[in-house]
Amino acid sequence: MTNSAMKSLCLLILFASGVLSTEFSYAASAASDLAPYLPDNWLEEIPVGYQQLSDSENHTSNPFYTSGTDLYYNMAVKNEGSSMAGDFSVRIVLEGPETNSWIFDLSVWPFFSGETFSFYTDKYLGSLQPGAYTISVEIDYYDEVQESDETNNYFERIISVGQGGYSSISGNIFTDFNFNASKDAGETGPQGWTVYSDTNFNGTLDSNEPNDVTDSSGNYTLTELKAGSHLISAISQSGWLQTYPYELSPLQPQQMGAAPLPSEDCTTKGSEAPLFKMGQTDSEIRPDMIETNDLIGMSDFRNDYNFDGYSGQGYAVAVIDTGIDVDHSFFGPDLDNNGVADRIVYQYDFAENDSSAADYDGHGTHVTSIIAGEDDTYPGIAPVADIIALKVFDDEGNATFGYVEEALQWVVNNASAYNIASVNISLGDGENNDSFTAGYGLNDEFSALAEMGVASFCSAGNSYIDHAPDEGCSYPASDLNTMSVGAVFDDDIGYMSYSGGATAFSTDADRITPFSLRHHQISCLMAPGAKITAAGNSGNILTMSGTSQASPILAGVSVIAQQISEDLRGTKLTFPQLREIIKATAQNIYDGDDENDNVQNTYEYYKRVNAYSLAEGLVQISDVNKNYVDIYAGEAKTGVDFGFYELTPDLNSDGAVNESDLSIFASCWLETPEEDCLKTDLDESGFVDYIDFIYLADFWGI
Repeated sequence: MTNSAMKSLCLLILFASGVLSTEFSYAASAASDLAPYLPDNWLEEIPVGYQQLSDSENHTSNPFYTSGTDLYYNMAVKNEGSSMAGDFSVRIVLEGPETNSWIFDLSVWPFFSGETFSFYTDKYLGSLQPGAYTISVEIDYYDEVQESDETNNYFERIISVGQGGYSSISGNIFTDFNFNASKDAGETGPQGWTVYSDTNFNGTLDSNEPNDVTDSSGNYTLTELKAGSHLISAISQSGWLQTYPYELSPLQPQQMGAAPLPSEDCTTKGSEAPLFKMGQTDSEIRPDMIETNDLIGMSDFRNDYNFDGYSGQGYAVAVIDTGIDVDHSFFGPDLDNNGVADRIVYQYDFAENDSSAADYDGHGTHVTSIIAGEDDTYPGIAPVADIIALKVFDDEGNATFGYVEEALQWVVNNASAYNIASVNISLGDGENNDSFTAGYGLNDEFSALAEMGVASFCSAGNSYIDHAPDEGCSYPASDLNTMSVGAVFDDDIGYMSYSGGATAFSTDADRITPFSLRHHQISCLMAPGAKITAAGNSGNILTMSGTSQASPILAGVSVIAQQISEDLRGTKLTFPQLREIIKATAQNIYDGDDENDNVQNTYEYYKRVNAYSLAEGLVQISDVNKNYVDIYAGEAKTGVDFGFYELTPDLNSDGAVNESDLSIFASCWLETPEEDCLKTDLDESGFVDYIDFIYLADFWGI
């Protein structure tokens, strides 16, 4: 091995419910040069016992494991450089509360270039107590262990182990005697009232939702809650008016499940690895898209006058694909006669480095139309949204992840200027990843977008027949900071056979297409993907099937969701909040109940998007009378309170019903109750009227 030979050793420490990873580069020379790299997904906080990630002791496909508070780990070392002679050793030391011992110390024999040396036997770390821990890593070559970082082969990091188990939320319902929307001394709460976490955001208490009944002081506690966003509601009793919360409660910082913070600048890897489209053309042109719109609730959404005007106006979607038919009528008129439809606000070709994203394939045009087409017969999900077309294929149909990386960097730098709500990438590497992966240098861009609240939707992939029954997704659908989308049928469209051999002998709504990759943890989102008719090249229409067609449905729904959220709540959803409410309001579908195809089923549940339920869920979380809070694993959140005022004709609270009360009532007559007039709406009808006067007169004895 010469001094110029380069080697890369990659150490993965998979720990509890998060992944800790460190990469070391080694230059074969007289002195070691092992420079640690800190990836974005190194978790600062490790929750103990929050989620059991694997029930099997065979971790060759999922090498991390927790059981209660007992922590295990596995580890793999890969030689990405030249074949190496001699051996090296790796030592990991964990120091913290009640522990000060080595974890791992092993001499690894030489191995060849590209070979992976893995340890799949559980290494027991013990039952760690909450607290701060120092984890240090040392690598030596020919037994030259360095005890400092002088030669960069020693790395040390402080991590925090959080409280174990589930989270809880507690608070108080207080009787707001003085109607001031705050809890004052002596304002004890009513007993026997129900408080619950509305996990599916439907505005009602369902049988499986966490709930508690207030004690004699009005206190409640909701236990065994999972980390994430919770909509906490109190069931009001007749004759009571809620006074707190009555204004929008500020959102708490998302601490569990949040995207890692991006660095100030995204790095550029420029991968030349190829990527592929995830859809195939069908000769049939469907007469309309009623079945798709009915299945995902878009028909109900558009027929509900409460959601009039939510069509994506003021927001943009970025489509990274083969380009776009720039003057297609589905993308708006060309009022300025420049040859480009007016709703296409930006276009660029990153493969050819020019300002024209003209589509010579039709795939990108079709995908964009599903998101934002404005045709009456084949409407997109967000038909008024602005369109940004970022082309990453050359005119011969070749693409690399390096082009995608450049396009993503453009989105990161311009998301605010164009008010980009979502990104769609109906492309992939064709692999079947069974865990979250950070590939081809795109993970920092996806992380940055997630932190900005811009959701990236990616097609899961179309090669399930090659991998069944193993679950997985292609990249970038398997990135931690994207949402992967698989495909279902939207109706009975008969016998269907696809390239690659996947065949459905019969079809029906919500059956998973036989070609769609799927993973109930990575890809639990599903949408219609067969058959979808939308815009094609040269002003035509085109029918295609694939996860390429499913992903843009979610991208369009995301635009609508952000528009509703910002309108009703005054703020956009964070990436974790959007992901959570999409799943919470989705329809459960089961792979293996009625599928009739030639692939093995997974017998797992998946989530198929429901746009109408999502919109109604957003109305619920914008309700000023509810608490929308975020919790992290093991957190015991307190002070989530509710205030109620018992309606009474004693409007000025002086202990008697008299002329003063009548005067207050008269000033509110025929008004919509607001502020002080809220107390005059005695029948809670939403209007101060004759019925309220009858109620007041009753106390007067009139």
